[in-house]
Amino acid sequence: DTITAGSLDKWKYPPFDGVIKAGKMYGRGTADCKAGIVAMIYTLFALKRYISEEGIRVELVFDGGEQSGEYLGMKLALKKGLPVKSGIIGYAGDEHELYIGARGYHRYTFVSLGHSAHTGARLKVGINAIEKMAKFISKLTAKKLPKSEPDFFSFGQRLTFSIINGGREINIVPDECRARLDVRTSPEFDKARVSDFIRKTISELEFEDKDIRLEFQYDVGEEGYLLKKDESIIRVLKGEIDNVYQRRKVKLTASGPAHVGNLLVKYGVPVVVWGPRGTNVHSYDEYVELDSISKTSEIYTKTIIKYFKEQAG
Repeated sequence: DTITAGSLDKWKYPPFDGVIKAGKMYGRGTADCKAGIVAMIYTLFALKRYISEEGIRVELVFDGGEQSGEYLGMKLALKKGLPVKSGIIGYAGDEHELYIGARGYHRYTFVSLGHSAHTGARLKVGINAIEKMAKFISKLTAKKLPKSEPDFFSFGQRLTFSIINGGREINIVPDECRARLDVRTSPEFDKARVSDFIRKTISELEFEDKDIRLEFQYDVGEEGYLLKKDESIIRVLKGEIDNVYQRRKVKLTASGPAHVGNLLVKYGVPVVVWGPRGTNVHSYDEYVELDSISKTSEIYTKTIIKYFKEQAG
């Protein structure tokens, strides 16, 4: 479950060839999230070698539908029963950063309604739905968003209109335009506040321009979250990372992108993100550093063993 490669000529190496150069494997899906999957599989092999399967319970879930934000795979696992107390997501990134929270995401579809007419008419007739949508997009994106908690969400909120389409023929004034909005939010800027923010902007615009007709619907999303620093999984994992990477202590921070942890925290499962070293996720020249995968597996294994020992008292 990953995204498309985009423009192939912008890649240094072909995105699906798995080219290895200077210890780095390049390709779409290497960092997001094949390397993390490999590290977790080897972790299970290690646990099976040293610990009785009757002693602990570890669930390895590969989620489908993650890119759409629907998390269909994890929802199915939760429906069947997922008796776990903590979770680790293996996204690649900076090994010196441990994510204990994440921004939320809320996605909307907007429809601008106009009135069609011939573009060659001598009188200026028709209402251009695309122009009205552009006016709305400009107004909404120009507004200041609420400030975020500075220690973990200093990067703030973000509005991105990522899809827009409209019009039927080149010589017809378009009577409909659709746009999709992706909103990334810190925990305090929740769905209700985002929706109110949008409604207020539409009301202001309708007052300024009587020809604007805008409808919108909420599509999908999850709230942002931030775990307490004293969660067992945070303390144990941080300790093991620091033991292996001794030259530099790991920093507790929050993730800009959302992930399946946003869903799991609603079910009382605290989830952190830490994995192999890699970057350029959702961009060109995505890669993972191969030597970091074995270290990641080692840290996962030690973390799980210590975590269960502490849980057992």
